Amino acid sequence: MFVFAVILIIISGTLCAQKKTYDDFNIKAGSRNNPKPITPNNLKTFCFCPVVSAGNDVMLDCLAPCAELNATCQELNETSAYTVSSIPYAPPYAYNMGTPITLGAIDDVWSDIIDLPFTFCFYGNSYDHILVGSNGVLTFNATENGGFCPWSFASQCPSGSLVSNAIFGVYQDLDLSIGGSLYYAELGSSPDRMFVISSNEIPLFSSVCNSMKATHQVVLYESSNIIEVYVQNKPLCSNWNSGNALIGIQDSSGAFGVTPPGRNTGAWTANYEAWRFTPAGNPAYTLTWWQDTVQIGTGNNITVCPDTTTTYIVQADYHLCFGNNILVSDTVTVFPYDSSTVVVSPMTSSICQGDSVTIIANCGTSYSWAPASGLDTTGGSEIIASPSTTTIYTLTAVSYNGSVVQTNVEVNVNQLNLDVQVSDYTLTADSSANAYQWLDCNNSMQPIAGEINQSYTATGPGSYAVVITQGGCSDTSSCNEVPALGIKPVQSAAISVYPNPVSDDLIIEYIGNIEAKDLVIVNSIGELVYSATMSKRTIVHTSGFPSGIYVIKLESDKSVMLQKFVKK
Repeated sequence: MFVFAVILIIISGTLCAQKKTYDDFNIKAGSRNNPKPITPNNLKTFCFCPVVSAGNDVMLDCLAPCAELNATCQELNETSAYTVSSIPYAPPYAYNMGTPITLGAIDDVWSDIIDLPFTFCFYGNSYDHILVGSNGVLTFNATENGGFCPWSFASQCPSGSLVSNAIFGVYQDLDLSIGGSLYYAELGSSPDRMFVISSNEIPLFSSVCNSMKATHQVVLYESSNIIEVYVQNKPLCSNWNSGNALIGIQDSSGAFGVTPPGRNTGAWTANYEAWRFTPAGNPAYTLTWWQDTVQIGTGNNITVCPDTTTTYIVQADYHLCFGNNILVSDTVTVFPYDSSTVVVSPMTSSICQGDSVTIIANCGTSYSWAPASGLDTTGGSEIIASPSTTTIYTLTAVSYNGSVVQTNVEVNVNQLNLDVQVSDYTLTADSSANAYQWLDCNNSMQPIAGEINQSYTATGPGSYAVVITQGGCSDTSSCNEVPALGIKPVQSAAISVYPNPVSDDLIIEYIGNIEAKDLVIVNSIGELVYSATMSKRTIVHTSGFPSGIYVIKLESDKSVMLQKFVKK
């Protein structure tokens, strides 16, 4: 089954008061002939509402005493050229509804002249009528009235051998004499009406093909002169006329035309697809700017520098192809700079401790800043603030008109907590930061490889600091001592640890009298992973330990002994 429809929309010289809605067109969705629902959003592109916007009102200041005004408007182009694009399949009207077009039991024939409810422009000419062919083609040539509609064709569009001044949607050899139907309908109201022509379940020609039926639709838009083609079903019968079919448009000379990709003359099939042909000639509108009754500019943009509050008008003059014009306008008000104010930037800022921010004031004749803490100067329009804590500064300024103005400016200081707690051989930063790096203070503050966690377990006495990074700020703590008292060297002859590195069983032997009471093993971030009471020979099963560096701590009443080992 193949369905074909044509919709024609033209906008006259009045403005559309509002977008048309689903109910305005009495569209029946979900039926056999229109199986896909149509929503109000689908209809938004169906109407041309001439409109122009001058943008939001503007408040000037002393730094920008002028403003560039920018206008936007509904685009409209002349029909000297076209572009084609794929669009969602959402036909605006049922294929089996409307006023019937009766051609009689005759194949390959043009209809009588059908009057359009509005003037439609096509390739630079305006028309108030259209003719419908029985083979899925429309023409604006009135001389074809009731004549022969060609069925045989092989040329690519555009071509002088094809039907001229035509809309092909879908052009192929159909046989209306044995079935199917044609309809036309007018939708909407001026100036955004549509004229719809639908071909419903028309059999393909020839005895081997007429079991296949085609359904399609073409849509023409008032004022915008857009053309849309909707194809519900376009079957292929290659046994007749080589299966040739065509979607496209061409002018009266056959020299200019447009087709969608893959839809020029040839053998192809299509289902539930749609194409839009949009005029792409020169803009068919002009924009002018006015102050009261005086024209002050043209085009989308204009720069103004008013001394007093001024309202500007932008007008869009749409030139319809058949001679009528549509004039729409919008206003924008520009407020001049208030000389009783000053401008300060930034009003709020955030810095790391020890950093600074530059604050600039404008539009005044004198400036005074307080408090003085953290400022490089308390006078002048530009200051450098580097407070140690979050501070609110007050600017007292004299504006251009002599008014005394006070403005508060806040500088937030991101203060890092650099405190470190020391417990035996483990150092822990108080701050919950984004990143850490522990340093060896006795080795020129060199980073300790791999020590990037909140806690660090020292392997011997020394002095250690940590770099803390939080919220884009970094700072270094003071050096923290791990005392030597009670800590024996790692190579102490009183303890033997092997194998090291270890894969499974770690043997810890105590040489001499047993002085140690508690055996503790911690990982590199100070977490307890093992504890026991020490004996002369202790075996620790490390197969469940993650790979890494561990510290053994042997503690007695008199001393603490540390020994590192590596778990492979």
